[in-house]
Formats: sequence, structure tokens, C-alpha cells
Amino acid sequence: MSNHDVDNGKIGREDSENRELYSFAFLGLIVLALLLYNMYTEYGYRQLAKDPVFAMARITNVVYVSARGGGRYHISYAYRVNGNIKMETVKYLFVPRANIDTFYDRCFLVAFSKSDNDNKQILITRDDYSKIGLPFPDSLKWVARYLK
Repeated sequence: MSNHDVDNGKIGREDSENRELYSFAFLGLIVLALLLYNMYTEYGYRQLAKDPVFAMARITNVVYVSARGGGRYHISYAYRVNGNIKMETVKYLFVPRANIDTFYDRCFLVAFSKSDNDNKQILITRDDYSKIGLPFPDSLKWVARYLK
């Protein structure tokens, strides 16, 4: 490297080009990761819709967890599969200041795959039902008042 390269700005230009290249590669990796995650999630929903088994789940706990930019409610539930009690937690966005205690001790369906018991979805919202191709029951329309 000569002083001539530094004087002409060649070194600064190369650094800028390298940063641009790294930024572009990093952005590409993030997009790829999001696409793979989305494909994996959609595959899980398709498998669940193909061979669902249903169990009744009971809400055991509802906790607000605050985070930067807003919080979410973590809903814990329990259900029985093949004689074993399973406990899970999901995250939902609720309407602010809603009486979330309404959900405590309520029962909802949980769908899981025959071929993969770890592939499960509690069915609370219209979106939960539509993800696995089921119609939303009229008996759960009250839920919409609480969820975003």
C-alpha cells in the first residue's frame, strides 16, 4: 500500500465496499432464515391438518410478560395424551386492560399430529383454527373481545 493509494481514497472506498457487501450478505442470511422458519411452520400446520388428533386442554395460568415495544400474555395449558399430562405455554396479544382472568380454567381444544405429538396447536382464535383448515366454532366468538 502506498501513500498514493491513501491519497486517492482507494483504501476508504474498499472499506466502504466491504461493509456494503457484508451488510448485503447479512441481510440475505436473515431473509433466508425467515423463509426457512416460515416453510417449517407451514409444513407443521399442513401435517397437523392432515392427521389431527384432538384433546381438551385446560388453561392453567395466564401471565403478562412485558417487553420493549409492548408485552404478551403467556397462556399455560395442560392436556392429556396417551395417559400422560402435557403442559405447554403459548403467547398471545390481548386487548389492553382486558379481563384476562376470564381465560383461567377455561377449556379449549388442542390439536396434535398422530405422527408427531410435538406438533401441536391450541385452538383459541379464528386464526388458530384456520391454520389447520377447521371452521371457527360459534361458541368461541366471545374470545375475539379479548385478543388482538
